[in-house]
Amino acid sequence: MLGLLEHPVWLDRYHEEIVGLPIEDAELARLVGRMLDESIRLPDLDKNRLDHTLTSEGFGRLLAGLRTRHRSGLSFTREGTDPVQAETDFVHVLQAVARLSALDAELAEAQSAIRPDDNETLLRPMRIAQERATIERELSDLAANGPALRT
Repeated sequence: MLGLLEHPVWLDRYHEEIVGLPIEDAELARLVGRMLDESIRLPDLDKNRLDHTLTSEGFGRLLAGLRTRHRSGLSFTREGTDPVQAETDFVHVLQAVARLSALDAELAEAQSAIRPDDNETLLRPMRIAQERATIERELSDLAANGPALRT
């Protein structure tokens, strides 16, 4: 979310992908919904205007919390990062989060389909968990070391 606050133009550009993100926290989901609404209303929305609008609508405390607790090593959360690199990393993370959500659903399905007499049903959850771990490791590496480690 911090990347979207720093780069609100992405709200319009990646609207569909953002809408599809799994957001369990109701207040955060409300914030994202309001950010998306504002980006539709003002396609050239900038950081200061978005911040002012959200703060005036009562999201100030949540915004402050996001900015202090969720600052990470990801390029798109840092000021002064090359805009092309920041957007490339943002898209990578957006796709990874969507894939992790899909893998969670696949894993739940695979676990419920396990049959002790079928090796494939026993191995499928392990393969899904391995793919999930690979994506999580890649995201962690990206946050810790930047884009150079990404393949």
